[in-house]
Amino acid sequence: MAKNIDLREHKETILIVAAIAIALFFSKKIWDTNKTKIAGIKQQIQVKKESVSLANDIRQVSKDAEKYKKLGWNTKESVVIMGQINELATKYNIDIFSFDPGTVQNKNTHFELTLSLNLGAQYQDFINFLVALESLPALTKVKNVNISPSGQQTNESARISAFLVLEAYIIA
Repeated sequence: MAKNIDLREHKETILIVAAIAIALFFSKKIWDTNKTKIAGIKQQIQVKKESVSLANDIRQVSKDAEKYKKLGWNTKESVVIMGQINELATKYNIDIFSFDPGTVQNKNTHFELTLSLNLGAQYQDFINFLVALESLPALTKVKNVNISPSGQQTNESARISAFLVLEAYIIA
């Protein structure tokens, strides 16, 4: 047989439980609201970081452009040779990690350009890239090559890192 409970006797307990339930309900609401605000703030921070990063990239490009200009890399010919090297790199799956221009010297009859490339590639792609460099309209000379293995090596896939110093001679 069911026993009847007089709720009036447990009035204080019921009030405490109700107060805790209401506090938990509002705590959850506050938590959800703050969680949404935090997500929005994190997104704003990310946008700011990207904006700062973009501004830094723009400053670096400006510095690089000024550096290249001082070295003589503002000639039409120097831009053309870099475009050709970049096209070959794309064609032969070469990853150019850094490009360091040397000086451009005007020898009246021709320009002499020196540049260094730090790159990564599959070994056979690298060989094909070097062969293609020889076919550029500018007489291109590989002055220095340093090759080392990079990453996991298998018979089918030999990845390398390479450092090249090139000289290009372009008729003025």
